[in-house]
Amino acid sequence: MNRCCEHTLSAFCAGVIVMSIVSTVPGRTDELLRIGPAHVDETRIIHYQLQSCFQRRANADGTPAFTDLRIIEPSCGIDAATRFLYVLPVQPGTPLSMGSRWTMAYGDGIAAMRALDVANIYNVLVVEPGFNAVDFTSNDPASGPAPWYGDSPSNPQIRQESYIVRDIVPTVDAMYPSASRVRMLIGYSKSGWGAINLLLRHPDLFASAAAWDAPLMMREISPCHYANEDIVYGRDNAYFDRVYRLDAHIASASALKAARRIWIGINAAPPLQPSTRPYAGNFPQQGVDFTKVLDASNIPYTLHWPTRQVRHSWSPTTVDGKEIYWETGALEFLLGDQRP
Repeated sequence: MNRCCEHTLSAFCAGVIVMSIVSTVPGRTDELLRIGPAHVDETRIIHYQLQSCFQRRANADGTPAFTDLRIIEPSCGIDAATRFLYVLPVQPGTPLSMGSRWTMAYGDGIAAMRALDVANIYNVLVVEPGFNAVDFTSNDPASGPAPWYGDSPSNPQIRQESYIVRDIVPTVDAMYPSASRVRMLIGYSKSGWGAINLLLRHPDLFASAAAWDAPLMMREISPCHYANEDIVYGRDNAYFDRVYRLDAHIASASALKAARRIWIGINAAPPLQPSTRPYAGNFPQQGVDFTKVLDASNIPYTLHWPTRQVRHSWSPTTVDGKEIYWETGALEFLLGDQRP
């Protein structure tokens, strides 16, 4: 165990810690983020349970509700060169909290990073924030919608963007004060959309973002085309268009024009199949069309378009007996130029 892990675990295993991170959600008075004791699993992933005012804190039957924070530390220790890689999940909860309701086909992002030994190869802290799992006592989908990395206009317990930016990032920074403040984002599908969204809206907080096989040209959230985007954005297309629609706002992102900070991965063998708007599930066409928006906006990016289609998942695709991870191209873009 490295020196930072020893310090972190000894501090947080002492009991429930209340962090003084102030939030300003209108009408809320319980403004403290609560962090439970740490647990290290057999793969050396560190687990915390959280209660945030930006997520649901109680179930319908009165029992407490939690979100999860999972971290992998580099085994050589944390220093001023250690950066943060935020792995954005595509499902609420974790395999442990969701049990049989966890869709294994989508994979587990932090498990993929562990398999690729990302923390040690690149000297990064791998961080995966979790979101409310569905309240099994009520089975209300709004109690644990899929993460879309935005804030609901009407439900204070679905503030996914605020949860990341105002709770998770400050908390992780406080856990690792000696690390650098360089933070990168990686995601696919809805979390790939989330990675670009967070970079677009918070370019001073995040350095770069990688999005694989994502609905980057999503232009409406109601009716629902994917999974729970209508719930997260309050079924309010005007609100989504005004605040979150990527292709409508990326042109004004002056902070993204000076350097190459975006990686787009296309998961289809060229040429693409024809698609009709609003694209349905044609994420490859959306990715290509989004690069045209970036071109028109004079925003530099890296386009990764392999000749072989792979699984729409964090998990690898086996080809000729070898495991292929789409993540390797994204990681080289985000981290490869600064290998220790």
